[in-house]
Amino acid sequence: MKRRLALLLTVVVLLAACSRQTETLYTTEDVVAALKAAQLDAAVLNAASSEDGIFGVPGRAISVGEHTFEVYEFSSAGAQEQIKISPDGSTIETRKWFSRRVAAVSWIAPPKMVRKRNLIVAVVIPDTNLATRIADAISAMP
Repeated sequence: MKRRLALLLTVVVLLAACSRQTETLYTTEDVVAALKAAQLDAAVLNAASSEDGIFGVPGRAISVGEHTFEVYEFSSAGAQEQIKISPDGSTIETRKWFSRRVAAVSWIAPPKMVRKRNLIVAVVIPDTNLATRIADAISAMP
């Protein structure tokens, strides 16, 4: 009886550990595909920048028509969730190991920050209707 209980407990623990390791991560290409599915002409403009972006990871630029915005890919959803963004986007707090960085940001337009699993997408464009369409398409990703 004890042996069966121990075996059952071991199986449950292993299954729980495996389920955490199979987190599906999004890529910038997934964002472009979602935008194209929403009838928006999107393209990646560059590979990941060599410098860490405002969120502590490199950003990649995407264009939709004449407008560009940034996609930030994190190593996990948990890493993305460590970033604190004020409701109006004017303050961003990042944490890496034991360091903490708070940045005050001025945007050219009201930002739409879309969080999706391991991504933060900073849609900062003057066309508010297009910004909403972009944010909605990304939010609708499965």
